[in-house]
Amino acid sequence: MKKIGFGIAILLFAIVFALCSSGMEIVTLLIGIAGLVFAILGFMENQ
Repeated sequence: MKKIGFGIAILLFAIVFALCSSGMEIVTLLIGIAGLVFAILGFMENQ
């Protein structure tokens, strides 16, 4: 459960980072992908 929350927190951070920065699309995409991976891993562990 902790990995799901951590992944969602990273995804939300990526959204806020995208709204606050310009010209940093690659960094935002990498942060979002990392958050998605943590969320998926956390979901897979719970099943």
